[in-house]
Amino acid sequence: MGTIDDLIRAGKVSPPSRDVMEQARTVLEAEIVVDNTSSRVRKSRAPRRQRQFVLAIVTVAAVAIAVTVTITNVGEKPTVAAAAVLDRAAQAAAAQAVLPPLSSGHYYYEQTVILQNCGFSVLNSEGTQTPVFYLSPIVSETWTAADGSGSEQSAPQGSGHFLSSADQALWAASGQPNHCIQTTSTRAIPPSTPDEPGVTLLPSDPTTLGALLAAGRVNDVGQVSPSSPKEGCPSRNGDSAQVFAPGQVCNVAAQFDIVNNLLTFPVAPLILGPVLYHVLAQLPGVAIIGSRTDAIGRSGTAIEDPSSGDVVVLDPTTGLLLETEILTTTATASPGVPVGTVLYSVTYAPGGVANALGSVPS
Repeated sequence: MGTIDDLIRAGKVSPPSRDVMEQARTVLEAEIVVDNTSSRVRKSRAPRRQRQFVLAIVTVAAVAIAVTVTITNVGEKPTVAAAAVLDRAAQAAAAQAVLPPLSSGHYYYEQTVILQNCGFSVLNSEGTQTPVFYLSPIVSETWTAADGSGSEQSAPQGSGHFLSSADQALWAASGQPNHCIQTTSTRAIPPSTPDEPGVTLLPSDPTTLGALLAAGRVNDVGQVSPSSPKEGCPSRNGDSAQVFAPGQVCNVAAQFDIVNNLLTFPVAPLILGPVLYHVLAQLPGVAIIGSRTDAIGRSGTAIEDPSSGDVVVLDPTTGLLLETEILTTTATASPGVPVGTVLYSVTYAPGGVANALGSVPS
């Protein structure tokens, strides 16, 4: 199999699929979804394949409080500081040991810490259906072979809570059962396909990949189209908040969104993290918003696209990706869910090579 550039020249890559997906309520305009055909949790404002649930994720498991970013004084222009941190993290990540090729019977192991928001409707006092959202903390473990196949196991971690006190009050008044209680589950992951190739064939040059993202030619499952798709950018992130630069198909918010989604692939932070960090460093307006302690106790620097609330949390010294998040903005905040609340995040624990399905790296 050739590189993605070979596939582009040969015309063997197809534009992304753009089916209709569910819409979340105003506070979750940054839609978080689970794909029926993928083990990954992804977010999107763009119409993509039909999805099963609406999800929102926050970083602190089993704590029923709103989570906000701590703002710190970085002492320089945010965009300059953010670019410097991203470039530093990219250089540090590139210097790390390369993941060895997987032999037969071996798997790349990854653990993520998630607080999953399951939405369901209840009857309000006026007799109409109103959505409520319940957050259930889970730990997800994946084992991925060289061909992309493998297994995923998810298990609840502690008790859950409603996204807001208003949600809890609506549910309590309805008298309905909670339809979002999580259980332990295991599912097989099929091999990679042309429809969802992942990130292994994407260009390793940040200028090249950045140009493809700006042109709308890369979607969040790693597909690259031969030209800018007629449907426009694969992500609708920030459409109402930003204007397009000349010749640009995807604005900054949309590019940040797609990068965050690409980082959810197993091994993506290791094999493409340095490239994607450089891509983010090229985006105007991204800013350091403070420091965060993730769900497993690590401290990192949070960098946000303010127009969308998309965030990456990095350790600039090691280059490790600690989290990806979405925060409420002035456009998406609502009563009970203030600006800065984390609506979505995945915390990435250290991974490695496992000798068998169900085992963990030694």
